[in-house]
Amino acid sequence: VLLYASVAKGAKPGGFSTLSIGNSLDNNRFRPETLWSYEAGAKTQFADGRVQLNGALFFLDYTDKQVTTQDASGGQGIALGTVTKNAGAAEIKGLEAELNIAVSENLNINAAYTYLDTEYTNFVFSTQSGNDITRGGNCTPITQNSANGTPVDLCEVSLNGHQLERQPKHGFTVGANANFAVTDTMDVIAEVAAQYQGTRFLTHWNRWTLPSYVNVDVRLGVESDDWSIIAYADN
Repeated sequence: VLLYASVAKGAKPGGFSTLSIGNSLDNNRFRPETLWSYEAGAKTQFADGRVQLNGALFFLDYTDKQVTTQDASGGQGIALGTVTKNAGAAEIKGLEAELNIAVSENLNINAAYTYLDTEYTNFVFSTQSGNDITRGGNCTPITQNSANGTPVDLCEVSLNGHQLERQPKHGFTVGANANFAVTDTMDVIAEVAAQYQGTRFLTHWNRWTLPSYVNVDVRLGVESDDWSIIAYADN
């Protein structure tokens, strides 16, 4: 049994959005993203090493998470551009488990499961875009001064509680591989692997989802010390 724990910090540099249309320099600026990662788990072996069972709990804590969105230039609704903005804070709580079994010298099976609980915990921004207000589903009226000091009426939109984009709650894989000798110099090999990924939101707006799917890959062939012939179907 191996028990472990780790704490790590990573950073993604800030910068300026280069794909926007007509936005001011200040509106294009985004801050660095930082991430604290905490993990604790165990790696175990049983039955003389033929069974391996591993598991881990982890927590990812984002500050100023960078997200890509459409933004009205300068907050004035003149044009829409693709910009990178900062969500104040987000977090991911999860667990993963893995099982490997050597059934015999010729047959191995494996399975793994991942669970993710994701959330934007601080994602509030001001906008004059009707698209943002509609997609966000809420509006707190505020007034801010523009660069020339003119008051501008804006909406403060909150995405707090939204799930992170492209992060399914459930993921599962299972597979098996076999290798059997048919002569002194030739083996038959076979392998099957299946993956499941649950539904996940396409963007941070949480209005469109990507469907869950199951994917199965198969390989079958023969091999010797000098050559191999493999037939496969990768989906």
